[in-house]
Amino acid sequence: MGKNDQMEFCLFGFVAACDWISMNDKAALPENYISKTEVAVRLGMTARTIEHWMRRGIIPYLKIGKGRRATVLFKWADIEAHLKANYGVGNN
Repeated sequence: MGKNDQMEFCLFGFVAACDWISMNDKAALPENYISKTEVAVRLGMTARTIEHWMRRGIIPYLKIGKGRRATVLFKWADIEAHLKANYGVGNN
């Protein structure tokens, strides 16, 4: 596991009392949401590429909080639909 994989974050509004959880604890993520690392794995890209795509508006995401400590989550169905509608890629 890399350093970023072990980074901890807080899911405001999703976890009671803003408990700290590990990004690798998939059971702790809100239902239907996945992490940036999981998006990168599913698309066969690096997490850095996913960050670049986020800045360019290529993939939709949900940002909770502000600054460097903000939590970023993704809905896989939204990513697939967005890529298919705007770039013609994805499952038919």
